[in-house]
Amino acid sequence: MAHLLVIEDQPDVVAVLKEALAAHYQVTCASSALDAMSVLERERPDAALIDAVLPSAEGTEIAERVLSRGIPVLLMTGNPGAWAALEESGCHFLAKPFRLDALLAETRALLEHAVERQEQLAVQLRRFRQNMTALAETEFTVHAAMAASRSDRQEREEADARRTSPWDAQPRDKDG
Repeated sequence: MAHLLVIEDQPDVVAVLKEALAAHYQVTCASSALDAMSVLERERPDAALIDAVLPSAEGTEIAERVLSRGIPVLLMTGNPGAWAALEESGCHFLAKPFRLDALLAETRALLEHAVERQEQLAVQLRRFRQNMTALAETEFTVHAAMAASRSDRQEREEADARRTSPWDAQPRDKDG
C-alpha cells in the first residue's frame, strides 16, 4: 500500500482527505511545515499532497524540499491566480474545492507517474553502467596497446643499441 504525506493546516479538510484516502493508501498528516519536515525525518512517503498556502510557510517551499528528496508532490490550492502558474509549471495540482474522485484520480496518476519516472531512471542507470563498462574495457584495451607499443619501442631501441658499434657512440674529433 502506497504511503502518502498530507500537509494541510485546516483540520476539517484534513479529516475529509484522510477519510477519502485511507481506504486506498497509508496516510500520514502534518498541519505545518515544521510537522512535515519532522515526518520526513522519520518516514519516506511515496508521495505528498500539499496545501499551497500554509500559515508557517508557502506550500511551494515545502514542495521544493519534498521534491528534492525524490518524493512526488500534488499541490492543492483554492487560489485561482495560482492555477495558471501551476498548470504552466507542469506540477501536479488540484484546484480547491475538488471532488473526492478527482483527488483519488490525481493521486493515482501522481503515483503512476512516479513509478514510470523510477523505471525511466532505472533504464538510464542501466545504460550508464553499460557505457561505463564499455568505456572501462576500451580504456583497458588502449592501455594494453600503449604498453605493448612502449614495449616494442624499448625492444627496438635495445636492439639498435646492440647493433651500434662502440665507435658510433664515441664523439669524433674535428678532423675526422
